[in-house]
Order: sequence, then C-alpha cells, then structure tokens
Amino acid sequence: MTPKLSLLTLLVLFFTGCASEHLPQERLEAIDEVFLSLKEDIYSKPDSVYNFIKQQQTSPDSISAYYWKVLLGKCYYLNYQDSAALECCRRTEAYCHRHPSESGTESLLANCYNLIGIYHQAINDRDTALAYFQKAYSYISQVSYRREMSNICISASDVCRQQGKYPEAVAWLRRAMTVADSLGMESQKHSICCGLGQVYADLRNFPLSDHYFSLADTLYPAALPYEKYFFHNSRGNAYYFAKRYPEALESFQKAYSIVKTFNNQAWNALTEGNLGETFLLLENMDSARYYIDRSYRFYSENSNTDDALLFYMTGLKSAYALKKGNLEEASYYLSRPFDMSRVGASYLYDYNKRLRDLYEARGDYKRAFEYEKLVVKYDDSLRNVLQISNTAEIENRYSRDTTLLRQNIIIAQNKTKISKLNTAIILTVTIFIITAVAVFAIWWQIRRRKREEARKQLATIAKLRLESAQNRLSPHFIFNVLNAITPSLRQQEVLPLDKLIKVLRSGLMTGGRIAVTLLEELEMARDYADLRCSISADAPKVQWSIAPEVDTATLIPAMAIQANVDNALKYAFPDGFEVPLEGKNITITVSKYGNDCCQIEIQDNGVGYIHGKSLLAGTNASGTGNGIKILSQTITVLNSSNTRQRIEFSMKQDHGTIVNIIIPFEYNYDI
Repeated sequence: MTPKLSLLTLLVLFFTGCASEHLPQERLEAIDEVFLSLKEDIYSKPDSVYNFIKQQQTSPDSISAYYWKVLLGKCYYLNYQDSAALECCRRTEAYCHRHPSESGTESLLANCYNLIGIYHQAINDRDTALAYFQKAYSYISQVSYRREMSNICISASDVCRQQGKYPEAVAWLRRAMTVADSLGMESQKHSICCGLGQVYADLRNFPLSDHYFSLADTLYPAALPYEKYFFHNSRGNAYYFAKRYPEALESFQKAYSIVKTFNNQAWNALTEGNLGETFLLLENMDSARYYIDRSYRFYSENSNTDDALLFYMTGLKSAYALKKGNLEEASYYLSRPFDMSRVGASYLYDYNKRLRDLYEARGDYKRAFEYEKLVVKYDDSLRNVLQISNTAEIENRYSRDTTLLRQNIIIAQNKTKISKLNTAIILTVTIFIITAVAVFAIWWQIRRRKREEARKQLATIAKLRLESAQNRLSPHFIFNVLNAITPSLRQQEVLPLDKLIKVLRSGLMTGGRIAVTLLEELEMARDYADLRCSISADAPKVQWSIAPEVDTATLIPAMAIQANVDNALKYAFPDGFEVPLEGKNITITVSKYGNDCCQIEIQDNGVGYIHGKSLLAGTNASGTGNGIKILSQTITVLNSSNTRQRIEFSMKQDHGTIVNIIIPFEYNYDI
C-alpha cells in the first residue's frame, strides 16, 4: 500500500469513529470525502484503490458498507470487470429495497444507478443508460447532500449528445452548471464547459465551442489527470470537426501522453484511433498506420467492444487502404458485416463515401454513383438534423433567456415587496425593543421594590428578634424563678440557676441570627423547657425523640423549636384544664422527611395554644406570641428567595396542637 493510501486508511478510521453517533447521511459524506481524495489514483493505480476499498467493508449489512460496495463497483468497472461491477450494484439495490425507509438509501441508489447508467452507455445501450441517469437524478434530488448531482447531469448530457439530442444535452449541462453554482463546486465547471464545447462542436457552432473550451482551459482549469485527458481529447474532436487538423493533432497528442499513464486500455485505444485518423488526413501515412493498427487490434480482440466503435475503426482501416491504393484490402474491410441499426448516421456517411471511392477507383462508376447518392442523402440528413438541433437549441436558449427575463421582473417586484416588508419588520422590531425595554424597566422597578420590602422585613425581623431576646424571660417570671431558687441556694442546689444562665447565654448568642444548627436549637429548647419544668411541679412532661440519621449540623431557622415549645408550655394547659389520664405531655420529634428534608413536629395533648390564644382579642394562628410572629415572617422572607426548595410551616388542632415544620437540608439562608 502506498503512503497516500496508508494515510487515507487512518482518515477512514477517524471519519468512521467520529461519525458513529451521527446520521447515516453524514457517514456517507465522510466516505465520499475519502473517496474523492482517491480520484487521482483511480485511473493510474486502480488495483491499489480496489484493495483499499475492500478493507473498508467491515460491517456486512449497513448503509456505509454498501456505499463502499458501489465505490468498489466503480473500480471493478475501470478494471474491465463489468460483471463484478454490476453484481455490486445489484446487491446494493437489493439492500435498499429491503430497507426503503432507512436514512441514506436515496444517496446510495443515486450512486448505484449512476454506475449502472455508465455501464449501459459504454455498451452502446443509450436508452437504458439515460433511464438510469434519470432515476439517479431523481433520487439525488431527494437528499440534501448533492455532490454527485452535477456528475449525473453531465453523464445524462453525454448520452443525449451521442443520441443526437443536442438541446436535451445542453439542458442537462446547464442544469449541472446551476447545481455547481448553488453548491459552490467550482471544480465541476471544468467538465461542464468541456461538455458544452463538445456539444456545440457537434452542432458545428464552432464560435460557441471555442468559447466554452476556452473557459474550461483558463477560468476553470483541470485539476486531475483524467480531467486533463478528457479536455484535450474533446478539444481535439472539436478541432477535427472544424477541419483544423494540425491543432487537432496537437490536442490528441497531449491527450495520448496523459492516457498512457492510466491503466485504461479502452481510452488508450480511442485516443490512438483519433491520432491515426488525424495523421491520415495530414497524409502522414506511417504514423497513421501505426496508430490505426494499434487501435483496431484492441477493438477487434475485445468482445465487449461497442459495434459503433469497431465499425469506425474498420472504416479507418479501409480509408488507409484506399489512400495506399490497396483496393483489395479496402474491399475486405468495407465488406465486413455489421448491424447497421446500431451505427450512427455520421459513421454511415463516411462508410458510403469510402465505398464510393472504392468503386470509383475500380472503374465501376454505376456503383460509385449509387453510393454518391447515398452520401448526398446522408449529408442532407445530417445537415437537416444539425439545422433542426441548432434551431431547437436556439429556441431552448431563447426560452431560457425569456424565463430569466421573467424571473428578473419577478425578482424586481419581489425586491420592492421585500423592501416594504423590511420597513415593516424594522418598525416591528423597534416597537418590540421599546416594549422590551419598558417591560424590563418595570420588572427592574418591581424587583427593586421587592428587595426594599425584603430589606424592611429583615429589619423588622431583626427588631423583633432583639425584642424577643430582651423579653423572652419576663420580669415576673425571673422574680418567681429567683424566689424559687433562693431556698435551694441555702441547700447548695444550683441547678435552676445553671439552667437560667444557659438559657440567657443561648438567647444572647442566637438573638441576631436568622439560622442556627439543629443542635444549637435543640440545646436551647431543652434548657428552656428544663428551666420551666424545674420551677413548677405541675409543668408538662417534655419528651424528645431525635432520629439518629438526622444530621444535627443541619441549619434551621432560629427559634423554630424553642418558640413553639415556649408557646405550648404557656398556653396548652391553662388553669382549669382537665388533665388527661396520661398526664400533660409535650413531644418534640425530629426525623428525616424523604431523602432531602428534616421534619420537626411539636405536639401537645392540651387544649391547644391556638385555641387558647384565640380567646384573646387581636391574635391569630401565626400571632400567638412574638416568637411565632418572628418565625412566621422569617420563613416567608426566606421562601421568597428559595423558589425551588421551600420551608413548610403548619399548625393544626388535634386533641391539642400539632406544629409541623419541614426544612430542606440544602436550604439557602442567604437573602
């Protein structure tokens, strides 16, 4: 394998790996990119390309595998393995019919039918070839990736030219030019201009022919060797039809120097035939015989040779013999049997001219006159065909120019409409921008106002918390505590005093904070409950249940537990309340709620401080005391900044009061 093909192997692996997650269409484009880089070697080293492509068919039944198979078919065809090439196409077509809805089948069928069309064109089955090119064009029109569309148009044009359908040939080439322009494929324009030059040469419109060949040579020069070969060979044919034989010879010699580097005997033989006829017309008999013999030997020994080509080369053998005066040899070649229905009119014209010359040289003027009449008949027929074709082509161009004129008028009208629409769009966009700016200004004002309200709320909360810290223990309560612990001090019992100190210290430490840890809140609430219970024998029993899986470092709103325990102790069991059999109980339960929340529940079995406080004028569910007010407002402000995770705070009456607080673990306390 050459270094270039080794590098391309790495590129294929790269493209295949990168495209594995993309659509099949993108994978085909990646394969196409690699194959295009091999074009230079397809004609000079087809065996290397053939082996390279076979190595890429790793997946046996996929779009990409069959895409490679069609490309392999192209190499088979260029190696004269027509049956193998058609087998690749048949298998590809069968795969597409099995998977009609799979993405990429349209591109695959387009390439497949294009190759089949090229095969039928080579064996002179031009009607079938054109049908396949039309099918290929239909399929390639259905996809967004249309790199091969212009090539298909060029192939269809070539078939039409060979059939003498010159207006159709020109129409296909102009379509190819439109595709190349729309896709920005400048490299395709060389072949298109060459095709137009050849068509106009066939129509004997030599000024237009020269114009397009000049464009192909200067504005869109050939890049690849096989493009250079086709250019010089086609240019030589144009010079030949114009009877500019020295220039034709120069072009054919340039084409021959290029084609000799290819491994394509058919193209080699075709060019040798062109050289032989041109040398014959220039009276260079030795060179004419050399090239005519070489070309004739290839076509006569090749079973797949097109009848028209073999007829043409046989005619050259007879022409050479006539020039040399060898009437017997000329008669031998002119009497060879051929299916004249498969031979073009221009070849029959030359054939009858040579028979006329043969019988004239023999002195059989009667037979010579009969063939002269046929020559005139074919000449008139060819002139008539050319005249009709030229007229049709001119009409086609006129129609196209008229269509373009109408299109320009429509475009001008549409430009006016577009201008008006642009004005309307600009006005609409301006109004939209002004509206958007106004909406943004209103939104910003509302947001600023909400921030100001939040700041005021925080200031209120801070003020209330300070008041709570100052008033959490009333003077009356402190007096009772001191009276109660005085006798204890005489007995050296200082527990209530310790509790009082701890409560006062905790209150001062948490008084200005919005959030504290669960552990801090629990310790403060415990100390406060113990202090109240220690000074009253009739105080409720406070029970604590803390689930071990709850992280006590979790942040919770300050006073979330203590304020509710305080209110339960104050209001749940008023004077005259009938004590339940199980006694007065307040239960604080801390547990996990789901996977991401902490649940705090404070429950009493008393009359319920909500119900009890509702007997007092001017109070409500969230206003049973300053502590609950502060807690409620704090949660409201915090929730306004936590739209995705919110603290749930609720109270309900059920044989007492149940306070339920659900706090997310990942809650944000920054305001």
